[in-house]
Amino acid sequence: MVRILRLAPGAEVQEHTDPTLGLRIERSVIRPTIPVFINDKVTFHLNGKPLGMQQGECWYLNLTDPHWITNESSEERINITIDMEPNA
Repeated sequence: MVRILRLAPGAEVQEHTDPTLGLRIERSVIRPTIPVFINDKVTFHLNGKPLGMQQGECWYLNLTDPHWITNESSEERINITIDMEPNA
């Protein structure tokens, strides 16, 4: 499944985990993420650490770990996510 996600200016995604999004579990799904519109006031935190995501990069993150996003800018954050079932 491919999705385009939007995070409004000044919005945030609260800290959470996604128990099915990682390679550590049976029948898992991985979710590569590609920032499309991002700036230096948008921060993706994973395990309490900010990541330096840049526009157009493709990131694989273990989202079974705690993560959250803040958009402290006046612009939208747009990213593409791709949910895939890994093979052996």
